Formats: sequence, C-alpha cells, structure tokens
Amino acid sequence: MKATMKKTFAFLLMVAALSFQAAVAQKVWTDPVVVTDPAAPVKIYIDLTKMDCSKLVGFAGPLYIWTWMPGDPVGGNGAWTASNLDHTWTNESPDIWSITITPTDYYGVSAQAVFDSDIFFLAKALDGGGGGDCSAAGNEWKTEDLSVEVNPPGALIRKVASFPDVQDGDSVWLRQDDAFTLLYDNALEEKVSMQNPGDLFVYARAYDTDGTEYKPSTISQVRNNPALKMVQVGDKYHWSIWPAKLFNIPANKTLDFVRLQIMKPNLVTSNDAVDGYWEYFFRCN
Repeated sequence: MKATMKKTFAFLLMVAALSFQAAVAQKVWTDPVVVTDPAAPVKIYIDLTKMDCSKLVGFAGPLYIWTWMPGDPVGGNGAWTASNLDHTWTNESPDIWSITITPTDYYGVSAQAVFDSDIFFLAKALDGGGGGDCSAAGNEWKTEDLSVEVNPPGALIRKVASFPDVQDGDSVWLRQDDAFTLLYDNALEEKVSMQNPGDLFVYARAYDTDGTEYKPSTISQVRNNPALKMVQVGDKYHWSIWPAKLFNIPANKTLDFVRLQIMKPNLVTSNDAVDGYWEYFFRCN
C-alpha cells in the first residue's frame, strides 16, 4: 500500500525529541519539531556539514538568512553583497547555526499565507559572492535553498509517516545518502493483534531505477538484524536509516524507492504485521 493510500488512516504525527532530530543528521530541523502555529516563535537550526553546498563548512560567521517565501522579510533581505544586518544566525556549535522567528511577524503576512507557502530560505555570508559554485573550491558563500514545512494542526492525520514527510503524494525530497526516518504511532492501531506489540521490526526493500531489488534481510531473518529494529518510546516507534548504507546500493546505481512493512519479530501470519506497506520515492537523486 503506497504512502498516498495512507492519508485515510488515523495518525498522530510523532513529535520526536529535538536531540533525536539532530542525531539523524538533517540539514534543517526546528523547535518545535512540527511547526503548526505561524504566529508563535520557531527556532530553525541548520547543519552546514550536511549541505550540498560545502563552501560555508567551518565558516566563523557571521551568517545571514536570505528568504523569499512566504515573502520577503519585513525590512528586506538587503543586497546579495551586503545582507540586512538584522537577519543574523546564532552560532550554536561548530557548523550548527540557529535563527528564531515568528513567521507572521517576520514576514508581515497572515498565518494562511505561511500555510500556503511554507518557509523557504538559505544561509549566506554578508557578501554571498558569485559565480554559481558553492562548493569548497567555489566563490559563492551560501547554502543551497532550504525549507521548513508549516501545516495547520490536524493536517494529514496518519498513524504511519516519515521524516522528512512526503511531498507530492509518495515522494520524499531526499537523496539515497540522506537520513530517512519511519514513524509509527501504535496508540492509533485499529488491528487488535498489533496493539501493544512490544518489539517491532521493519521488513525493508529498496529498488534502483533499473528495477533491481536490495534487501538487508529476508523476511524470515528480519528479527536477527539489529539495523531493522524500531526504537520504541511508549506507544511511539521510530526507525532511522541511511538508505545507501543499509541497502548497500552500488555507487553506479541510483535509488528509486523503498518499500517498508512493520512487523513483529516472530512473524507467522498476517496478524503479526501492520496491514499494508509503505513506499517512499527518493526524488533528489
């Protein structure tokens, strides 16, 4: 069952701890982790070491935000060669930076405008440079374009989801070497045989663009592979991977999608698994 078919399922989006979000090595994360109130402060974190643009790794600062959606910030971005000094990031630790904004105030727009557009931005030096090359050898002092999703409370209610969440149906805007997390809220499980299940594992398969299948374990051996065990926190479960590493995808192959099923360690019948499977297509490869 594809991720697009899961929209009808009940789900309470798991609010993972902020430290966990950092641990799975995302480019961008926020506090609160799920942003649902554009009129409340949100702290946006970035990790420069995870960027496709590597020019700013190790940069001592200062850094400035350059943002264009849901609109230009109040007071403007400044010039590309001389950013607005009011829009600085805070250095939290080496290569980790943060900025705190209240979106409706920061952009001077309505909450609905933020819901409709989300938040798009990048980080840059005072002078962003030029030339279009933001690699370590280039002369463009910036990150790639980044974003934070903002949805109204109660939007997209599911019991199984991913982090980052799906966009455009069943696609996640990740590469095969980016971190991916599967989230499951067992408190909303309607299947009696899967309520309060104890340990859970993920039967995981991946497919490259040529249709070749990769799987770290057969379904009968899933319980013997620690990399496939979900982490339980109360009724909530999460499972984080780097797909290229888990599936051992050759360097000359490109991941197309993963197919995931949640199951008990001693699978005997369909009563020992969450109904359906979830497919996530990787669209940044």
